[in-house]
Amino acid sequence: MKGSKGFQPTKGRMGYTLKDSLYFDGLKLFTDELNRRGFPYAVVGGCGSQIWLAKAICSDRPLDLDRSVMYVLRPTKDMDLISTDPDAFYQFMADMPDLVTSKSGLELRQGPSNISLKRGKDRINMQYIPRSSGLDTVYDHIVDEAVPVSLIKGSTEAQPHVARPEHIVAAKLTQASNREKHHTDVFNMFRVLREHNRDMDDEEIRTLLKAVGKEYAMDSVARVRHSLG
Repeated sequence: MKGSKGFQPTKGRMGYTLKDSLYFDGLKLFTDELNRRGFPYAVVGGCGSQIWLAKAICSDRPLDLDRSVMYVLRPTKDMDLISTDPDAFYQFMADMPDLVTSKSGLELRQGPSNISLKRGKDRINMQYIPRSSGLDTVYDHIVDEAVPVSLIKGSTEAQPHVARPEHIVAAKLTQASNREKHHTDVFNMFRVLREHNRDMDDEEIRTLLKAVGKEYAMDSVARVRHSLG
């Protein structure tokens, strides 16, 4: 990762970022309804990383007014969420078609643990991530500590509840597959948040990793710190 300048956009539809209307609209649609129902959840994964990066760079400005944000948002086709109330979350997913049918131009398909939202040729997936072999022992803690974040695109505001940056980094450092994309997100989180006066708490990351027996993953944090100087 040393010498990296973050994610560089490529041609073609590799995925979506918060600057894309469908991705932002999908995030708003899903999280507005989750907020209205009032049960605990957290946006995690690549989407969670995008939210913190965009918030650091844009602050309270609309996402579409700042071109620099596009260079650090890694495109993805998924939107991952976790919740401490899986029954309520599955009910939310079952109810979503009735809400989406009233939204012009949007199509929705349901799977056993995901929702596919489509507009024209664009498609994103909202996935419910149950307890897994990653950070399962601190799963509830991650949801309980989730933070509401205000994001603006044009004249529209979304207010997703997002896992804290340290929690997203810890989760990504435990992933055995697709390590390159997870490390890209980790590098960008450390670099961009530091540049915008919001450094990461290494000790909190270490505590989470230690809780799941993966404290060795802090070696990756040390390498990132070294590359940033």
